[in-house]
Amino acid sequence: MGIGTGPTNGARQPAFADILTIERPHRDVLIELARLAGATARELAVRMGEDPARVQGLLDDLERRSYIVRDPSQEGRYLVGVQLRRPRADPEGLWAALAQRMREA
Repeated sequence: MGIGTGPTNGARQPAFADILTIERPHRDVLIELARLAGATARELAVRMGEDPARVQGLLDDLERRSYIVRDPSQEGRYLVGVQLRRPRADPEGLWAALAQRMREA
């Protein structure tokens, strides 16, 4: 299972626009993780109605590519590692709108 054309560890930090280059299952996990502002594989699997082992595999791929990082304060939790180029407040509903557009793609 590939992840798309995004960066790998050792390369530049992924940018927000890089989300569009990853395959749908990875993108769905990344978007859900962003919505939750951090979660474990099990929490994501329950929320998404997916097999925990499959979600863990997707998280491992995303971590290898630097899209997510492990939460240093809580073992087993992941955080989104994608950075906006300029810090700014996200418009309300941004993640929901992005998820909907990705489902339609």
